[in-house]
Amino acid sequence: METKSKTERIVPFMAVHPGEILQAELLERGIRQKDFAQRIGMQPSHLSALIHGKRNISPSVAMRLEEALGISAASWLAHQHGYDVDKAAIQRRSHSQENLLERIAVLEEKVNHLMAALAGEGEVPYKPKE
Repeated sequence: METKSKTERIVPFMAVHPGEILQAELLERGIRQKDFAQRIGMQPSHLSALIHGKRNISPSVAMRLEEALGISAASWLAHQHGYDVDKAAIQRRSHSQENLLERIAVLEEKVNHLMAALAGEGEVPYKPKE
């Protein structure tokens, strides 16, 4: 017998990268990205990549963010982990939906074939499309 988890995970529509949270935090505080990059000892291009979701927050970056913004490194790493898990769950859901759509298409083809056979005379052997 299959058992289900007591708390089923709700898969979000989209994952929010912690860089988006960082960008909002900098905007709210009126801090320019270039100035902030210098303040935490990071190349501006690297900070930009992080903000745009092209780089992940590593433990060392999380520590620098904590020092500069007062938001715990654990919080930044939790956001990164949550993003990674959400992204994987979204990808899994997407693959499941693709498989389901393929199975529906095969069933529709079988039903259409049966309907055509019933409407016509005699039996028509089923030949799936390739």
